[in-house]
Formats: sequence, structure tokens, C-alpha cells
Amino acid sequence: CGTTKISHLKNNRIHTFEVTPEKFHIKRAEPGSIKGGNARENARIIRGILRGEKGPRRDLVLLNAAPVFVLAGLDNDLASGVERAKDSIDSGKATQKLEALISLTQDCGAFVRKEIGYAMV
Repeated sequence: CGTTKISHLKNNRIHTFEVTPEKFHIKRAEPGSIKGGNARENARIIRGILRGEKGPRRDLVLLNAAPVFVLAGLDNDLASGVERAKDSIDSGKATQKLEALISLTQDCGAFVRKEIGYAMV
């Protein structure tokens, strides 16, 4: 939606800079266009993005995934991270990971912490 100030610590040096969506060929969004909802609505939004729906919500995902890829050492810069995120979504890899996570959490099932008497799902 606007300019983001980033401070990056690497090799005992702090590099501070600003990024804008335009730097990554992404249009600025209005805050209302990225608003979510309840859990069911947010799940629908996520699945839509992973199915390839374009728009400000996908752009937000791309811009937020990029620094994670840089921090993980998979990419050297944010632009490469944005491209990796695009590829992950467009190739179906992100959907595969989501399905694996859903399967894992469903296989785990609920458990009860007896000492405090409530169920965790």
C-alpha cells in the first residue's frame, strides 16, 4: 500500500533502505482491497491466490514472501524473492505445501491437556 522502510543486518553492518511496490512492478493497493475476513473467508482468499488469482492480495503475498526467501538464504535480493514466490504459486508448489500442511494437521488430531482441562485442535 505504500513505502516500507527495511533495516537489514548482515556481516555486522546495518543497511537501511526503502522499498515500494513499484520497484517490483507491482501496483500500489488500497488497504480495503487486501482486507481479509473470518477464517472461512481467509481460507477462500488463500486458495484463490494459490489457484492463480491475480490482484492486490497476491501482490501482498509476493512482497511478504520475498524477504523470507532472502533471510533463508534462498535469494540474494528481494526482486529474486518476488520471482521465487511467483514461481512457487504458478507452478503449484505452494498449493502442494499447503495441502501437505493440512494433511499433517488433520492426521495429528486434537489432544487434551488434562492438567488444565481444555482441548487443543
